[in-house]
Amino acid sequence: MKKFTSVLVSLSCLIGTLSFSQIEENLPRNITENEKLLMESYLQSFDDRGISTPPPFSNLRTAAEWEEVQALVVTWTGSYNTIHRQIIAAAQLECEVIVMCTDSNAVKSNLASNSVPDLNISFIEIGYNSVWIRDYGANSVYVDDVDSLILVDWIYNRPRPLDDVIPDAYAAYLGIDIYPLLSLLLLLPLLLLQEFLLLLLLSLLSFLSILFSYRPITVPSSSSVSYS
Repeated sequence: MKKFTSVLVSLSCLIGTLSFSQIEENLPRNITENEKLLMESYLQSFDDRGISTPPPFSNLRTAAEWEEVQALVVTWTGSYNTIHRQIIAAAQLECEVIVMCTDSNAVKSNLASNSVPDLNISFIEIGYNSVWIRDYGANSVYVDDVDSLILVDWIYNRPRPLDDVIPDAYAAYLGIDIYPLLSLLLLLPLLLLQEFLLLLLLSLLSFLSILFSYRPITVPSSSSVSYS
């Protein structure tokens, strides 16, 4: 099956009292002083998203950066147009490029006027708070080595609600199940138990191997020596 990795672009990824504004901002990568004051309230504001039950499997592995890429996701904010055009022009030759933006026509016009062809590019119109999608995007995780693919969505450590739901949008577009962090935490005891039992089994096998390969050392009986 074709693989998808959310190694998202490094560029790519306010808030009133307790209500968080639905506006686009050119926020910095680091958390601002104002955001620090809002973080505790923000973490308490989460509703259930994605699949709230744990994945029905335990044999998971994270996709490696060097594996085949199905899609690359960027958030087009209008502040980094030159570098975004360069990224899209290079990536569209290798995989689908998914552009998160508020106005797809404006992005298409910008690309076309700068000789970036409309090739392998999809657009999802959605609000955002910042460009740093590498920080708020989901991780690609394989089930049964490469049999199936899920996305794992971590809680973004910034009070930026629009950024935090962007993974849900491209997961829905791609038809991939997305699991929020809390559902994975429910699975953690099972994974730890599995690892413990595996270590216990390996230790037992090692002990039995030593036990059955043991051979007592036979010391030859002493013989009398006569001296003339």
